Amino acid sequence: MKSLLQTSNSKNLMFMLAGNFGAQLVSLLFYPLLVRLFTPYEFGTFGTFLSLMVISAIFASGQLHMGFIKTKDEEELAELLWMFRRFSFFGIVFSSLVVFLINLKFNYFPRSLVVFFPLLLSCYILFEASKMLGIKLEKFKFVSVSTSANRFSSNLFKVLLGIISSSSVYLIISEILANFLASLFLLKKIKFKEKKPTEWKNFLKKFSHFPIYASLSNFFQFGLMEFPIIVLALFYNKQEIGYYVLSMRLVMQPFAIIGNSAGSIISKKLVSDFSKGITSRITIIKLYALYLFIGISIFLITAMTPEKWFLYLLGEKWMGLKSILLPLTILTTAKLSSGLHIYYYIATESVKIKSIWKSIQLSSVVLLIYFYHELPFTELLWLTSITEAGIDMLFTLYTINFKIISFNKNH
Repeated sequence: MKSLLQTSNSKNLMFMLAGNFGAQLVSLLFYPLLVRLFTPYEFGTFGTFLSLMVISAIFASGQLHMGFIKTKDEEELAELLWMFRRFSFFGIVFSSLVVFLINLKFNYFPRSLVVFFPLLLSCYILFEASKMLGIKLEKFKFVSVSTSANRFSSNLFKVLLGIISSSSVYLIISEILANFLASLFLLKKIKFKEKKPTEWKNFLKKFSHFPIYASLSNFFQFGLMEFPIIVLALFYNKQEIGYYVLSMRLVMQPFAIIGNSAGSIISKKLVSDFSKGITSRITIIKLYALYLFIGISIFLITAMTPEKWFLYLLGEKWMGLKSILLPLTILTTAKLSSGLHIYYYIATESVKIKSIWKSIQLSSVVLLIYFYHELPFTELLWLTSITEAGIDMLFTLYTINFKIISFNKNH
């Protein structure tokens, strides 16, 4: 454990982990109050809408902000920031138009909700890009503070607005305000300006794979968190989706965010090693061992927790949540390791391989939902969770035992 922290810069890692863990802890402390203000139906509507936004953000941004960490100096970073902002503008406009037209045909969301989609998408992309910029510039303290403040303010707004009305519209407004305020704080502390690229040809060549391959890779990564919600919403009612969304927010999302934070910092070491023609197999093995320990612990703790405790914490409206939460805890390790995978493959410019594996994983889950949606909701979740976790385990073993060894031999 000691060598792992030394490899990844223990001070920066602790800043990021503390900030993200604190942010998720704040969210968990708010949930006993939120579930009494909002019904499973409202959570289902909110969760599906938010998942649609996250998927849209992947392509609307072109994932160009993921390239911040690869830039060689501040000038190149400033040029990439210029390109990212303009690409995102057109991406947001196009995505919002597509969502509006789809909802016009199927009328799944209230129109009062769809109007906020462009604003929600813009603020989300702005905050995610600001965090990556802060990580690149090693402003870990500010990134950590802004992440915690984002989650605290989001939940605080939800509580305050929920007292007025238990509507999914107020849940969305809370997210918009929280992301916008956290972005302003972070950008003010970073104070980094964009710059129009001078050598377009070389610049575009270096980052041309991001809008396509990085977007697809992140779609298959984050899509495994969000896309199943959209597919499940086609076959199951919003009440059941609400249970699924709350389970994801209680367990999957907090640990996935923590895992991605660790991965983003460790990736700096991987990028540095890559430039020297080496990669650290031991670092990845130790990190995954840590993820595996966390995943098993979460599953066992959930399994041993009496259901009446969930009923006491969440109220009668959420009776039976444990039966849905338990199969999803199987995915904890898979979600944690996703952060490790994506940053390793970006560092070694092998995002095509990551895209193939994650596409197999996501396709398997979607096909299982499509062909077995007549099963009771809980049984379907056991089936998809075990399948997804199994594929992720194979992919991790491949990365550790074949890809890294092959890469080091060739260099």
